[in-house]
Amino acid sequence: MFANPLNGPTDRPCDGTSALYAPDGSTLVRAAPAQDTTLLADLTPGALTEVRS
Repeated sequence: MFANPLNGPTDRPCDGTSALYAPDGSTLVRAAPAQDTTLLADLTPGALTEVRS
């Protein structure tokens, strides 16, 4: 899990916009900028194996 912070130091401002990506690299969902957001996804154990084959 990884989350992009909001605000941050003035020399490195952060606006959130975390995202969840599928095993094939497509974007499943992206958080809106500058808002506290929770992203959820169901993980399918065979999805990564299928993409790699």
